[in-house]
Amino acid sequence: MNKHHLHPLLPVYALTLSCLAGSAHAAMTTESWTWEFDDASRNGTTSALGETWNYSSDSFTNNSANLAVNAWSSTGDVSGPDTLETAQLGQWSGNGIGVLNRESDCHCLDGATTTSDAFENMDAVLLSFDQDVTLSEIRVGWIQSGYDADISLLAWNGAGAPSLFGETYPGLVGGSWDFLGHFYHSQDTTAVGGSDDQLYDFNSIADTGGVSTTSSSYYLLTVLNPELNVGNCDNPAEQLRYCSATAYSPNEKFKIWSISAQSNIPSTPTSEVPEPSSLWLLLAGLPLLHRLRRQAT
Repeated sequence: MNKHHLHPLLPVYALTLSCLAGSAHAAMTTESWTWEFDDASRNGTTSALGETWNYSSDSFTNNSANLAVNAWSSTGDVSGPDTLETAQLGQWSGNGIGVLNRESDCHCLDGATTTSDAFENMDAVLLSFDQDVTLSEIRVGWIQSGYDADISLLAWNGAGAPSLFGETYPGLVGGSWDFLGHFYHSQDTTAVGGSDDQLYDFNSIADTGGVSTTSSSYYLLTVLNPELNVGNCDNPAEQLRYCSATAYSPNEKFKIWSISAQSNIPSTPTSEVPEPSSLWLLLAGLPLLHRLRRQAT
């Protein structure tokens, strides 16, 4: 029986061929999305209490993504901080979405109150994305005359989806929610249209709190909310993002026109194409490979 022996150079040549064929590698790419709240079928309408409205991205880099929105407000009257209850979403053409809570008649996000407790009825929207994203822009579409569009932001860091019903705003901080900061339209936004059309651009704001370094599938956007304050509020370095104005009064009435977000994800692996000199070397070695195989038999 004949034994077949490989020529000692054959494995080396095979390895060379493998290297010359190119190596696959994956790069990172930034995906960006924008969701505009201008669905014609919802203009002038309000949702049921707790109803979720779903949106597909109006613009995106490569692939579309989905965003679900529902409304909340601290309208649960109890001793101590009031609890969160479901509210209604509303959408108005050219203005965006707002909140209609159980104790207010404003179709907007507001911090209005019907009692002497200034921290009741603080409106919020829960933003639920179909993947982890970093918020990049929040565009305000309407501000009631004489009022503000200041906001507070939290990001979910827990497992699964968050449950808000019966929770309090102070109870969210320090648990599975990360408080990202307060943001003020008088100093953090730029006008992108009329006086009501204001843009929070977290890629341009000098101090973004934790927004620009946070990635999550769930964000809670509330009106400026002192019940979320953390840190040392006497420290000037912490007052801007982690403490509200000392003399807070419910002065927010606004609607949200759009949300933008981004994410760094692996791109499709690609193979490097060999340079011409490598191809000539490969072709020149084919006769040698044939001879080596004949000698090995």
